[in-house]
Amino acid sequence: MVKSFKPSYGAGFIIRFIYQWFIIFRNYTGIMRLKMYYYGNKIIIKKFFNSVFKFRNEKFLGYKIFFYDYADFKSLFYEIFAAKSYFLDIQKKRPVIVDGGSNIGMSVLFFKTFYPDSKIICFEPQRLTFKLLVKNIKYNHLNNVYPYNLALSDNEEPIKVYSSDKYSSCNATILKNMSKSFKKTYDEEVKAVQLSNFIEEDIDILKLDVEGAEGKIIKELDVNKKIHKIKNIIMEYHNDLDENNDITEILTILKKNKFNVEIESIKYPPISFYKNKHYTLILFAHKE
Repeated sequence: MVKSFKPSYGAGFIIRFIYQWFIIFRNYTGIMRLKMYYYGNKIIIKKFFNSVFKFRNEKFLGYKIFFYDYADFKSLFYEIFAAKSYFLDIQKKRPVIVDGGSNIGMSVLFFKTFYPDSKIICFEPQRLTFKLLVKNIKYNHLNNVYPYNLALSDNEEPIKVYSSDKYSSCNATILKNMSKSFKKTYDEEVKAVQLSNFIEEDIDILKLDVEGAEGKIIKELDVNKKIHKIKNIIMEYHNDLDENNDITEILTILKKNKFNVEIESIKYPPISFYKNKHYTLILFAHKE
């Protein structure tokens, strides 16, 4: 997940509280809504004091999560838990989930919160981030979760992941052009695999937050005739101005394979601000 442009909150904490309360009110009810209010507000306040105390773990919803940077944790909590970006109303008791780009495991915790008996196959290429992913899975006693320290691509050649901070789990990309905006760039060569080699059964949810590799993954699944085994896809699309990650190709493949597609922009007006700039979209593809 590459951190996206956010509007300026001139009124500070008050507006942040109000905005977060609205999102949680929309997405949760009853006791869970009260719990999310409590944890969301606590995280905003602790973020303010993080420069002094350097928090490296946090407790919420009965979990304990370890991270390198509190700002990254706060961003993941908002996007995954408060906004419920990966929630689907699935009635199946034991859904099978593939989590591409698991980061430190917040998405895994989210899936286990709403689908406790699910089977999760997760992929995270960055070595230091994967170390925390495994730690968070083991510490929270998550069963039926299978983590792989691998990148997903259309072939098995090693690829480079670029980041602005080797300890940041939320500011990485495989897009070299995007890395040019970093003040300082770290790169790490990682092993890549084809996702189709891991799909032997029907997949209820394929979640992809793979920093520009999503086009390659979708095309590879189509070429190797495994995309028909997937029922729902929740994907972050990262546009790339002059590399191979064309949204029209992705949409063509999804439509050809009988997916209905909804697209959400997480950008703010005026839209002209994003002309010739990198941006992120959320794609939800599902079959009738």
